[in-house]
Amino acid sequence: QRGLVDALARLEVNVDLPDWSEQPAGEITARLAADSREELLAAAAWARQRLEQNPQQTLAVLVPDLLQRRSQVERLFRQVFQPGFLVDDPVDQLPPFTLALGEPLADYRLVADTLNLLDLIPLALSPQLTSGRSREIPLEVVSRALVSPFLLPAEPDADKAELDYQLRQLGRLQLSLADVGRVAGVLSTNSNGRCELGAIRNAVGGAIELLKALPRTALPSEWRTTFSDWLQVWGWAAEMELDSDLYQTWSAWQELVGEFAALDRIVGRIDLRTARSQLRSLATQRRFQPLRSDAGLQVLASLEPWPDQFDAIWVVGMHDRALPMPVATNPFLPASLQQRYELPGSSPQVCLQEAQLRLRAWGLATAAEFVVSFPLQDEGRDHLGSPLFDWSSAQLVTADRQFLPAAQQLFASGRSGGLLEHYADSTGLPITDDQRPFSAGAGLLQEQSDCPFKGYLVRRLDVHPLEEPASTLDLMQRGSLVHTALEQFWQKVVSQQRLMELQGESLQAEIAAAVTAAIEQAKVDIPQLVQPNSRQLEHERLCHLLDSWLTQELERDGFTVTGFERQVEVVLGALIIHGRIDRVDTLTDGGEVVIDYKSGAVSAKPWFEERLRAPQLPLYQMAVERPQAIAYAQLKPGDQKFVVAGDSGFRKKKTSKEPEWDQLREGWRLALNQLAEEFLLGRAEVMPADNSVCRYCSLDLVCRIAERSPLEKLVGGEAGGVDSAADGWGGNQ
Repeated sequence: QRGLVDALARLEVNVDLPDWSEQPAGEITARLAADSREELLAAAAWARQRLEQNPQQTLAVLVPDLLQRRSQVERLFRQVFQPGFLVDDPVDQLPPFTLALGEPLADYRLVADTLNLLDLIPLALSPQLTSGRSREIPLEVVSRALVSPFLLPAEPDADKAELDYQLRQLGRLQLSLADVGRVAGVLSTNSNGRCELGAIRNAVGGAIELLKALPRTALPSEWRTTFSDWLQVWGWAAEMELDSDLYQTWSAWQELVGEFAALDRIVGRIDLRTARSQLRSLATQRRFQPLRSDAGLQVLASLEPWPDQFDAIWVVGMHDRALPMPVATNPFLPASLQQRYELPGSSPQVCLQEAQLRLRAWGLATAAEFVVSFPLQDEGRDHLGSPLFDWSSAQLVTADRQFLPAAQQLFASGRSGGLLEHYADSTGLPITDDQRPFSAGAGLLQEQSDCPFKGYLVRRLDVHPLEEPASTLDLMQRGSLVHTALEQFWQKVVSQQRLMELQGESLQAEIAAAVTAAIEQAKVDIPQLVQPNSRQLEHERLCHLLDSWLTQELERDGFTVTGFERQVEVVLGALIIHGRIDRVDTLTDGGEVVIDYKSGAVSAKPWFEERLRAPQLPLYQMAVERPQAIAYAQLKPGDQKFVVAGDSGFRKKKTSKEPEWDQLREGWRLALNQLAEEFLLGRAEVMPADNSVCRYCSLDLVCRIAERSPLEKLVGGEAGGVDSAADGWGGNQ
């Protein structure tokens, strides 16, 4: 630095340096805090109180390690300045302060979605484009593009969401642009004008034509034109009203693309993947923060660019290890050389001088109040105050009690029924007389038993999770194949007597034939089975599974399979339940056994609980003429068995705790009618029966039981004084 100043002086360049020695630091107010969180909350509350008294002030809170703590700082300052941010939708809310350093430009939604759309270009590019075909693209990339609010903003969001849903229903991990256009056309035709999607079909066609004309290599400025044309084809943010935040973000993106285009002479001609990669890298490196012209508070990491600007400053983190900084010599240079030239951090004297200069700079940056503070403890380490300040009269600030009236009062009033109104919404709309009788599948009772809210969501609001295609068969698909294979087998073998007659190769031939028929039947609905290798592996798995399972069938009393996938209907008051029984066996005495195939481990315990936890088979036994037992056929490899409740048909010992069959059936009847009545009345409490219900539920984004209210978490939770309604269910504390 000294050499640079001397060189500029020799060139007769005028260099003005402040005379730090003649400028007083001003009066300093010292504060203490229990920890860094309390310290930040106190600084935020101090700034809010001053701005409420005089909105024309310009204030600064200096956080030297802001880069490492940016997310925590923003969260705590929002807690103080925007209590509504904690209970309302924060998406479009800019904080009433400016936070320095910003975030990577690539992390902002508008830019992230733009980069995702540009990712489609190399993914879709294919040698077959001359024939109008494009390479297949990962579904997740297509889905992110479709649900972006910036893609064809004039196209209804509901239409784009419906297209995304239909693409997922294909069950494929990868799709071509032609697939997107084809499904959009089918959806438009079948929706009777409800879902037009004309703009998307035109965009797909335009995109394919643009891909055909792409060069192999080009200059960055030429790629900029290509990227711009690609975004234009997809109507990117076209005719969209951008608020201040989005406008500044889009301007920053345009500036970044301009910088990329200026690299022609540096990088020369590059291919598409390199161009896209470099553009993404630039967006990741660029830190950006939308500015607010009316922000009276700046949260900064350094004050050097703002001399003589602020009415008051609060500097946090001023403990003995922060100012002066400890000696930190460069390990690649001799220590004596660093000390001779007074390099930063080379000696205690240099560190002290740097700290004193910094302190004077802070003093110059404020005309009135100057506050410093430090946490007594942070991350398990005790701190002392910086020796450059007098801490003898420093006050201990307790943010929760003294500095957070707005946020705490909002939360407290919500709990006491003051400002916030409590509304019990655990009950939805009941089934009206006009809607009765109400028809539904057997899954309704399972959903109502698992959690009333789940039953209401699925059956009344028609809320279902989106399909998540996989490269291999999922558990449901594997289970469906087993069901079909066993159905094919028993349709031909029919009885236990015939099974006993089959030996060796004849039995294996029957098994193989049943499995082959099941796979051929499933190929239409399971894309993974199109590949010969997948079919062969699944064929071997199923043959082995059926061969081992049939030994369990031989250990039962005699039976004949008289029902396959039998359609049944059960009336529970004003609720009509339709179901399909996997299998019905008729015993030698004429009694019937209702059987349900299960690929995983199951238990009979849910049949005997006060709130019927497994209502399917108890429901189905009401639909047969002479029910004598219900049974799970547990097909889990290595643990195959029948799990049974009932009087006969299986060679098992009845436990003393198991009720008599007639008593059990009566209890089931009452329990099933209770579940039906709950549904008809509109009961919709978020009340899962146990932890496993939430663990395997795909509707957590709607009920959000695992989340604590942001207000509880930030105001009460971090202070340790709030119990969560989710505790015990979602597992979050």
